[in-house]
Amino acid sequence: MVALASFSANTPVALRPPAARLDDRRQSGRRRITARDRAQIVALYEQGKSTRYVADEVGVSKATVLTVLKRANVPMRPVGAHY
Repeated sequence: MVALASFSANTPVALRPPAARLDDRRQSGRRRITARDRAQIVALYEQGKSTRYVADEVGVSKATVLTVLKRANVPMRPVGAHY
């Protein structure tokens, strides 16, 4: 048996509500992509916007934009094309 030298039954404990504990944790930044987000990604890209612009506008990563476009069978423009 291990004795705890600094513990007593009257040791004050700081109680915080659960929401306060959640704020201390790092948020992952991930969120679900909705059907509305997918439609907006496709529409913006088909209007000629860059994948980086679309990602910033919708609030997702560039990789997510590319994945959505690929799954929607959207023809991709050449990389670095200026037209």
